[in-house]
Amino acid sequence: MNDFLERCRNCTRKSCVITFYLVGGDGLQSPTNHHFLSSLKDAQGLEKTHLSASVSQQDDVYIFDLQTTAIAAFVSLDVGSIKGRFSDNGFLMTEKKKVVVFYPWEPTSVEELEKSLTLTSLVDVV
Repeated sequence: MNDFLERCRNCTRKSCVITFYLVGGDGLQSPTNHHFLSSLKDAQGLEKTHLSASVSQQDDVYIFDLQTTAIAAFVSLDVGSIKGRFSDNGFLMTEKKKVVVFYPWEPTSVEELEKSLTLTSLVDVV
């Protein structure tokens, strides 16, 4: 790892994270993985971010278009008492935009989801 960090400009164990995924011969891709080189409490460069989301409906699912102003660790979406599941939750957001799908288990609406949504990340709770 030290050799790898030496070849990378301005990288240290506290300021970088390794992001990777596996691709099979048939093109099938694994989920993206992140490997932190230090504990998050020692990480440098995590800044307060502004997270936002817009919600739209597509057939019987809801699309959450997320945006962030900086890398956001452990992004969490919560829609209160509205029952359903998100396609992804509790993730590291390294890109400025990300789409998450909500699969409701009962009837709801864009307005109810927007009103109930709480969007947080690690820097919001530490």
